Amino acid sequence: MHKKSPLIAEWHKSDNELALMQGAMDMTLAVHQATASMLYPGISTTEVEAFIEQAHQKVGAPGNYFCIVLFGVATSFPHGVKDPQTLNEGDVVLIDTGCKVHDYISDITRTYVFGQPTSRQRQFWNNESSLSWPPSTLLNQARLAKRLTQRLVSIWPPKD
Repeated sequence: MHKKSPLIAEWHKSDNELALMQGAMDMTLAVHQATASMLYPGISTTEVEAFIEQAHQKVGAPGNYFCIVLFGVATSFPHGVKDPQTLNEGDVVLIDTGCKVHDYISDITRTYVFGQPTSRQRQFWNNESSLSWPPSTLLNQARLAKRLTQRLVSIWPPKD
């Protein structure tokens, strides 16, 4: 028998760990969906942040692990702005949030237009979305990495 390298141990996720990661992602995706459906003109980013905290609790998480809510021009700043904004028709909405489930943290950002997008917004959206990977692709990559790690561990080091 041989010792696993620390690097290989970090790559390996059990089926239970993958399920916890997927559960945290599912919770946050449900929160994102609920949040998108409750927005209305005039709501503040502070109100949305409070809703997201409560929504994470309703789906079984202890609350947010973090939460960034931005509207309009504020979405163009890399880490947002500290001042609350008020939602207007046609604003870009950016929500970056996640929850912690048994030491696994979801981190999902969603960006969309509240109301009807302009042709310029649609052009930017189409360009950006063509570059994005869905979370399911990343989870499939984690599963593949697990199988490859198991194979590597079974053949390394070579037996003389």
